[in-house]
Amino acid sequence: MNVPNTPWPYMNCIALLLALSLLYGCGGVGAVRTSSTSPPSQPLSVTVAPLAVDLRAGDTQQFSATVSGSTITSVTPVTPVGNAFIPRPTGLAHAGPTTKRVIWSINGVPGGNSALGTINAKGLYISPTTPPDPNAVEVTASSVVDPSISQTALLTLYNPIPTVTSVTPSKVSVGGVTLTVSGRNFVEGAQVLFAGTALPTTFNSSTQLIARGVAAQPGSAQVQVRNPEPGSANSAAALIVQVMPPVTPAPASWNPAVLGVPWASDFVPIAANQIDVKKDSRLKVKATGDGVTDDTSPIRAAIKLASSSGGGVVYFPAGDYKIVAPSDFAHGNPLAVPSRVILRGASATTSRLFVNDPDAASGTDGTWTWGGIDFQGSSLSGMTDLGVYAVNSSASSCALLWNRGSSKVSKLFFNNLDVRLENCRAFWFEGTDNLLIRNSHFDSNSSRYGPIYVVGNSHISFLGNAINYHFGRVQMQNNVGLLMQHNTLIRDAQNKDMEDKTAIESGGVEISFGQQLQVLDNTIQTLNAPPREAADGEAIMSQQSTTQNVLDAGSVTSITSTTLTDANALWGRVTEARLAKNSEVVAILTGPGTGQWRKLLGINTSTKTLTLDQPWSPVPEVGSLYSIFAWTLIHANIQGNKLIDNPNGIVLYDGCYDCAVQNNVLTNSRGIVLRAIDEALSPSMYPEGRRVHQVAIKNTIVNNKVSNTSGLRPAYIALDTEAFDKNTYRGAGVMDVQVAGNVIEPYSANPNQTYIPKLNEITQEGLFPCFLFGPAKVKDGVTTVFQRVHVWNNSQSVPVSYGSNFLPLTTHACVTASAPPTNTP
Repeated sequence: MNVPNTPWPYMNCIALLLALSLLYGCGGVGAVRTSSTSPPSQPLSVTVAPLAVDLRAGDTQQFSATVSGSTITSVTPVTPVGNAFIPRPTGLAHAGPTTKRVIWSINGVPGGNSALGTINAKGLYISPTTPPDPNAVEVTASSVVDPSISQTALLTLYNPIPTVTSVTPSKVSVGGVTLTVSGRNFVEGAQVLFAGTALPTTFNSSTQLIARGVAAQPGSAQVQVRNPEPGSANSAAALIVQVMPPVTPAPASWNPAVLGVPWASDFVPIAANQIDVKKDSRLKVKATGDGVTDDTSPIRAAIKLASSSGGGVVYFPAGDYKIVAPSDFAHGNPLAVPSRVILRGASATTSRLFVNDPDAASGTDGTWTWGGIDFQGSSLSGMTDLGVYAVNSSASSCALLWNRGSSKVSKLFFNNLDVRLENCRAFWFEGTDNLLIRNSHFDSNSSRYGPIYVVGNSHISFLGNAINYHFGRVQMQNNVGLLMQHNTLIRDAQNKDMEDKTAIESGGVEISFGQQLQVLDNTIQTLNAPPREAADGEAIMSQQSTTQNVLDAGSVTSITSTTLTDANALWGRVTEARLAKNSEVVAILTGPGTGQWRKLLGINTSTKTLTLDQPWSPVPEVGSLYSIFAWTLIHANIQGNKLIDNPNGIVLYDGCYDCAVQNNVLTNSRGIVLRAIDEALSPSMYPEGRRVHQVAIKNTIVNNKVSNTSGLRPAYIALDTEAFDKNTYRGAGVMDVQVAGNVIEPYSANPNQTYIPKLNEITQEGLFPCFLFGPAKVKDGVTTVFQRVHVWNNSQSVPVSYGSNFLPLTTHACVTASAPPTNTP
């Protein structure tokens, strides 16, 4: 039989059928045969270790990957369709061999890259030199058989820990420095730490940084490097840079013009001769300035050389100078600064005098026993640009800077000083014409003495000083021509008070018995004042407590244009002696001569007649009430001061003539009081006096702001006349006073509050221009005590309702509610 030609497609199908028959055996066409001996298959999985890692940039990390389970191979059998065989899927599988190989990737990048870090086929990860942003990356291991089977580890990268190997220079001087730091693993934003302080740093490379800053003081300074976040860390080891005292070039001659006073030019010839205590070839022994060596002898020698040369500047280069200037019960041994000698340093912080007084306990109130630095009797002298530190037992008093006992000296200055009094007596200067204290800091820790005693001088400039203290006052009494401006006084009262006997009498500045004074633009603050403190703590005050005056009051029995006679007076030798010592005046309080006062030139104790410095105009009438006293304050301007949390504010006790209190701001400092009193005198103190009438004449209180924001102390302005005689009250005098443009802000939360009478003579808040107070049963009317009082254009932030006991004291019956005529004297 002839077999026809068979087309190729049919032949292919036959071949395929034969192959399938061999593969599947006799199961028939379309049947699938599975080996009955194959084990059950497990799902394929990849396990990575470790799964979370923190790593520093530049370090390596070994990862491992374990592949488990089997791969699954799909089988596609065939099915006959007509004369053809068509493949079709059956969903059945056959288990194949397991493979252990994986592919590593970083954030999906096979093998990683330089920014993310790289990883090799064995799982070794090498981090980049700096962390990427963000600094967490994913490390993934994927099966080579099925890449969808994988596991990912989280790797957090931090900046490397820097290492420092060298720093140049290794020695620097106090002042500005530039450091080059070498090492490894520095990154952008790294900072050089110098003695623990981060300096402005320039990043040159991962091995070099440049830093610039200031070396503040001599000694050893550690140098480290700190890399920034993420993972900020300091270098483990530190290098040492030696900081040397500044190399000070030979200073130029001091220019006295910096003092800013007209008499500064008088120091020019003195300044031309400068003696360096460390280097001057004229000194046989030179100072060391190391703070340990006793430099007293070379410093005394330098002062002696300056004085014997006709004057000079003793110059202290930067350093700490130990001076031993002890007290002694028989005779102290202070460091004496004679006339025409100036002590000068490089600056108050770098040239420091440590004044040791090992025998301070032997000092007495007699200045011959004192140590310290003594300007007694010196003129044309001073100190500038120095730190002065008291060194002595904290339980002992001492004297640090003083000229107590001086008289008729002139032209002293203290400029740019840092004075640490510790427990010493006050900075004490008296008897000086032209005294300058400027741009200096005074710090006192004494519980027995105040910080400043500048008393009995003329033409004083106290400018731009900062004073920190606890107790006492800044004493500025008996001065003529005081300018006190731009100073800051901060007193920490430590919750102690004179009333409970835990502190001495304390407060801000006292200006008693001053003439031609200006107290301008100062800040005076009390910290930690006891809430019940009331009897002291005045920020600015004057009082009659420091001078034993001639005090008396009576009626005129005979009078001429230049004399006043009181035949009933008790004046005798005591009155005559006191009048010779103290400057006294007599004032007329009633009648046509009211308000006139004259200086006393002499007294006739036989005829009881006073002689005056100039004629009366008009002549007072017989029977006029008069008073003899010393002005507590005369021609004073208290202006632009800021008073904060003081137990009392501005209090001018015992009268004042031509005093202006204006443009001051008082916060929680009570208020402003102008006070005069009438009282009988103590026979033991005033055996020839009968009583005192104090007077306040020609004063202004204008444009001040008095606020109570704490509720601790009432806010007020008061013209206060007080009578302390129990039987009668003839009347002190407050006359020719203007009160205008002031603002009073009572405590807004409770403006009607009554403050404790025991602690507050004025127990409520407001403006009280006719405050007549005292125990006397019979009093003159307010219009005879207060005369020519003009009150206008004042305001109060909230109204106050007054209690029935206090209400009579709030009267304005003595007031003229307008400005005085322009021609009023």
